[in-house]
Amino acid sequence: MWPVTLALLSFGWGPAEFTEMNAYVSRSYERWIASATVEDLAGQMIMVAGYSRQGESHLQQLATWAEAGQIGGIIWMQGGPGRQRHAIVRTQAAAMRGTGLPLLNAQDAEWGASMRLDSLERLPWPLTLGATRDPELARAYGKSLGQESRALGIHVNFSPVVDLNTNPANPIIGQRSLGSDVDQVNRMASNELWGLQSQGVMACAKHFPGHGDTDSDSHKTLPTLNHSLETLRNREMRPFENAIHSGVGAIMVAHLNIPALDPTGTPASISKPIVTYWLRDSLGFQGLIFTDALNMKGLAQDLTPGEIEIQAIEAGNDVLLFVADPKAAVKAIARAVESGRLTRAQLEEHVGRILEAKAKYVPDDGAIPSLSEAPLPERKALNASMYAAAATLVYDPDSMVSRTSGSSVIEDVVFMVPMGEAQAEAARLPGMDHIEEVDAFLASYRPGQDGFTKPRIWIFHTASSANPWKSAKLPSAVLAQAQAWKAKGAEVGLVHLGNPYGLRSFARGQAVMGEPITNQTFLDLFSALIFGYENVPDAIRSIQGALESFRPEMLPGRIPVSGLNFNPALPVTTMGEAGFQTDLIQNIDAIVQEGLRKGAYPGCQVFLLRHGKVVLDRAGGTLDGTHGVEPS
Repeated sequence: MWPVTLALLSFGWGPAEFTEMNAYVSRSYERWIASATVEDLAGQMIMVAGYSRQGESHLQQLATWAEAGQIGGIIWMQGGPGRQRHAIVRTQAAAMRGTGLPLLNAQDAEWGASMRLDSLERLPWPLTLGATRDPELARAYGKSLGQESRALGIHVNFSPVVDLNTNPANPIIGQRSLGSDVDQVNRMASNELWGLQSQGVMACAKHFPGHGDTDSDSHKTLPTLNHSLETLRNREMRPFENAIHSGVGAIMVAHLNIPALDPTGTPASISKPIVTYWLRDSLGFQGLIFTDALNMKGLAQDLTPGEIEIQAIEAGNDVLLFVADPKAAVKAIARAVESGRLTRAQLEEHVGRILEAKAKYVPDDGAIPSLSEAPLPERKALNASMYAAAATLVYDPDSMVSRTSGSSVIEDVVFMVPMGEAQAEAARLPGMDHIEEVDAFLASYRPGQDGFTKPRIWIFHTASSANPWKSAKLPSAVLAQAQAWKAKGAEVGLVHLGNPYGLRSFARGQAVMGEPITNQTFLDLFSALIFGYENVPDAIRSIQGALESFRPEMLPGRIPVSGLNFNPALPVTTMGEAGFQTDLIQNIDAIVQEGLRKGAYPGCQVFLLRHGKVVLDRAGGTLDGTHGVEPS
């Protein structure tokens, strides 16, 4: 086999968005395909797992497969940055010697390569990014991912996760998702993938047609998604359709049973109706289609090596991910072509897309940029910005975050106390207090005396942020401590530094002082609630700044997921107390009536909220312009 030049040098190859292949490259890979054997073609479709932390025998095996043309790419798993770069240089050289084509290197790096590699700083979990609701931060997030991936020799980053996390019980997506609202996820995902691909790294949206509303993990079993076709099209599939329109280079197909799309029970990853009819034909996707890892238990257990790969090709996939035995798979695919079960034309079509991707994303000489190009200094600043933008004031009806005004008190007393599974690092941060300090103050505190406001105690629930699957359940000890302090006259607020869904657990039989905890008693116990999403110093410092300066506007984030019910009644105030002129109501009413008279809208509601208090809440008109309804 002779070498093929795949560089885009005449286009000034570099981190430019969606660079097109030139005619020379097109002719070159067409000649390679025409002269390739069926085994050569099959090998290009196979991607195996590489571990830079493993020893010489493993790296030699990868190099042997690459030189023999039995693999076309590697998904890089656990290891270290320097070791991975070294392993990539070695395997690329082997591939070029054997086939003249470089390998396509990929990695799961949803929040950065630290997802797989040691000694690297990660980005916030995608759910934290979703809480910022800031498309510019999403683009910067993607750009940072792309810069890092390039510096580590990676051409495809299996990101973003565009699954809508609409099921709070989902054990595997959770904080890997950008949220549960379709439109918001679309905005954030589009910008993330644009930022990623702007750095010359292919983005891959996953897990088609949507893994967010499942209650089991496809790594361990085959989840079933029992939604109607209408729901799937209008909800689960929309982020993938949006990603396609945004120019995403690749899409990964999940191991899911989806009866509305394929009533046979075939996993989506090897289902022709799902991969070919829905993804390729109906949604019109022309990029690379990856299977999810073929070693996952969500795939039928009675399928043998070789048969799995054949069925994946029959379904319409381009890249077969995480193949355990590439030599056996190549032979099985060749036999399927010989028997007529598969055709050479099928393989050529898939390999054509793979070589297009290599032409677009793999440098001609396989060179890897210097590690100095990894975005480490910029990432630190970006992380601080994202945690600050994500911090969310969930509720605060009594304005616990705001400074007391209009009273004769001398001092606002605020304590910040870390409690939870991973409190050690938070406890060392400046400004943090200890339980003993709070108890000592309350022992001598007399409500309404001493020239102090009612003490405000913020419990920072320090859940583990070791990975985004941690449940972050609220310990009974936190609830008991809050109740004890409240009984002594203090106001207690909760700063939850973990998965928001962790707070769903308190309603499942937990008790404090013998009384079961329900949603309402939780709201009674904690006067205010803030989500920080992760137990990391940047998130903590950002929230501390808001509490120390009594500035609720420094907590601008929004909860990006559904399924949480924290809706205490909002306090009501008057126009005057809120700082508005009283004739503002008449001006608003005049605007509403003018719109109704001119038919600009059949009806409307005006809702004015300031500093957490309802100033105005009134409605005018009807729902359809004719029939009035009683408000519920």
